[in-house]
Order: sequence, then C-alpha cells, then structure tokens
Amino acid sequence: MIVVPLRTARSVNMDELTLANLFNVALAIGVGVALFNGMIHGYTGFGGALIIIPVLTFLFGPVEAIGMVMIITILGAAQLARETVHLVRWRELGPICIGIAAFTPVGAWFLYYIDPEIVRRSMGGFVVLFALILLSGWNYRGKRGALPSALVGMTAGSINGLTGVGGPPLGSIFCLPLSR
Repeated sequence: MIVVPLRTARSVNMDELTLANLFNVALAIGVGVALFNGMIHGYTGFGGALIIIPVLTFLFGPVEAIGMVMIITILGAAQLARETVHLVRWRELGPICIGIAAFTPVGAWFLYYIDPEIVRRSMGGFVVLFALILLSGWNYRGKRGALPSALVGMTAGSINGLTGVGGPPLGSIFCLPLSR
C-alpha cells in the first residue's frame, strides 16, 4: 500500500498582497518565459506546457503554476475553437474530450493534496517517459475507436490535472501513423 502525505488547505494573508510582493523578479522571469512559450506554441502548435510548466513550478510552486497555465491555455484554445470546430472528427475526438473533462479534476485533486515535491518529480517523470516513447519509435498499431480514445483522454486528463503536461499522451497517439 502506498501512503501519500497530504497537505492541508492554506489561506492567503491579505497583508502580503502588496505591489512590491506582486511585481518581483519571479514575475518578470515568468512573463519572459510566457512570451517565449507563446512564440514556440504559435510556431509549432503544441508543446507549450512542456516549456512553461517546469519554469513556473520552480518559481511559484506546482499548484500556482498549473493554475496559471490552465487559465492561459483555456483563453488561447477558446480563440482557436471558433475557427477550427468544423474541422474536428467528433467520432474520434469526442471520447477523448469526455475522458479529459472527467479525469482532469481527479488529477487536480491529487495536485492539490499531494506533497509538491512528489508533483515536481512526477512532472519530470511523465515528460521523460513520453519522450522515451516517442524517441523509441514505438507506434500504436491498434484500432482507433471510442474505447482507445476514451482511455487516452482519461490518461491525458489525469496527467494534465496533476502535472499540467497532458499533451504527450495525445501526441503519442495523434502524431503516429493512422492504423485502422
């Protein structure tokens, strides 16, 4: 049985919210990384979280970093959705979206209650694991249908909620040759 140390909810002292505490070097570095991240994401169309999450986690902690990136991601995706929704193959993407929507809160629950050091290490572990999978040349050769798509969505949602880098499971399926 694995025992995971839980942390309790913390409150914010309103006296700490001064301009000097809000605008500091960490914020300047975060803004610079966000701009670089936006450039890379705009050029490639993916992978932004793999750049910004580790840096923001180092600067602000995992809960805060993932919260910031989720807000930015939702705003960016909302702008693209209007123009691309008619191009989506819903039979394939629908179960993925349902899996992500259902399991991101599960990962977020773990993110909030698990020790931040464990979260940091799991972020690195997931990035290395999926990089090795992609570098190995492994291909998913099974059929694409509702069940495999839902499983990928559940995996991506759980990892996304916990570490903020839920894209690699999707990339490991969608960046590979189509086999039906």
